[in-house]
Amino acid sequence: MEQLQAKLRRLADEFAAGEINREQFYSIYEHYQAQLNLASAMLDEVEVGGMPTASNVETIMLRKKLTAVAQSAAVYLNQGGQLIETLGTFQVPDTVVKTTIRGIVEHMLKNGLAPEPITQQHGSEWVLYMPGRYSTVIMTFTHEPVIRQVAIVQNMHHDFETANEAALVSGDTKAAKLVFPFVAFVKKSISGSRRPRP
Repeated sequence: MEQLQAKLRRLADEFAAGEINREQFYSIYEHYQAQLNLASAMLDEVEVGGMPTASNVETIMLRKKLTAVAQSAAVYLNQGGQLIETLGTFQVPDTVVKTTIRGIVEHMLKNGLAPEPITQQHGSEWVLYMPGRYSTVIMTFTHEPVIRQVAIVQNMHHDFETANEAALVSGDTKAAKLVFPFVAFVKKSISGSRRPRP
């Protein structure tokens, strides 16, 4: 899993350096992300007790039923709270998002601390706020995400900021020029596996 994360980070660096285009980024990133998801699923099975047997099949089914599934995502700039892009059907009210981001930014500036993820329940969904240096990704889930899922989103957000750093710094944040590593993660909820709008 560490080797795959290193490959994902290298891919973000390559896009930032202009060595690959958006289509290449999405195809290769999705390939590595699928391998990472497979490794994570295999690890889950080992943690439950190996291959399914009559004694642990109920536990595995219950775990899968209550596993958090990413439904949607939105990316906002930290300064000014401008929406950059949404993926899937993102339904968290803009006022809630902007108030939370403002609180995150104020906390970061006041305490000089690295941003920490925030998980909140909003209606029937769970909302994960993943702040970075320039932006915050907000992802909705069907259930509360586990630490491993939060770490995956944190890594994807790091890759997003690395790949798009020049645009984020300059303020030229048109979605058609950026890459969004979160696409594969929320792909099941996106109609026809749509990529970010041009």
